[in-house]
Amino acid sequence: MAGALEMSIGEFQRLGFLQEVNRKVLHPLGLSLSIYEASDGNLYFSPTVIDARDDAEGYLFDELTEKDKVRADAVEALRQSKLHARQVLFGTEDGVQPF
Repeated sequence: MAGALEMSIGEFQRLGFLQEVNRKVLHPLGLSLSIYEASDGNLYFSPTVIDARDDAEGYLFDELTEKDKVRADAVEALRQSKLHARQVLFGTEDGVQPF
């Protein structure tokens, strides 16, 4: 991983990564990852995952806004920018690393 940096939890949330991990991966399974602000003002990932696996439709956002769509589009654009290299590397159409 050439040039790997660290991203703050706030930036992870602000840029839409938390939203998209939840929307595309966890929510359909009835799970949700969250972030909270502690009394010291810092953001932290919740130490637990919300578990609604027994719910038939999984976990849902109450409302998605235009701002949420803009963030989703930005995350998808980043994914698309890496897709071809990952397809070549892994030989998979979706660019997901196989087992």
